[in-house]
Amino acid sequence: MRLHALSAFVLTSAVLMTGAPAFAQSHEALARTRIAAIAAGSVNTVLSAYAPDADLQWVGGPLDGHYDDPVELRDVWSRFADLGPLSANIAAMTIAENPAGATVTVDVTFEGKQAIPVRYVLLYRAGLLVDEIWQVNPPHAH
Repeated sequence: MRLHALSAFVLTSAVLMTGAPAFAQSHEALARTRIAAIAAGSVNTVLSAYAPDADLQWVGGPLDGHYDDPVELRDVWSRFADLGPLSANIAAMTIAENPAGATVTVDVTFEGKQAIPVRYVLLYRAGLLVDEIWQVNPPHAH
């Protein structure tokens, strides 16, 4: 019984000191999990990361547009999932964090029948995705 009380005290102290649950995923882990879900076509997992008023700017390609309604978000990710299972190769990831949230910038290429290079910017607040930019980033001709 004493061990359970001590565990509860440590967890409560961690939440009070950091403002977040001690078991919360890192922003890197959140981004990697999201990219894996996108590649797998797991639309429900992709949608579960959003804050209520989340915003997606999709720049380039056939899905180009602004999506901020839950129905629109489901539709756009369902359409992307229709490409079938993809692999995801992360070339680079940078994270800027402070107590208010984090911005994760990822260069990732999704591959199936064709390669889809993306510059993906994710803005998290309180562990939820509030804003994202999906920039289709084809190689530049020199």
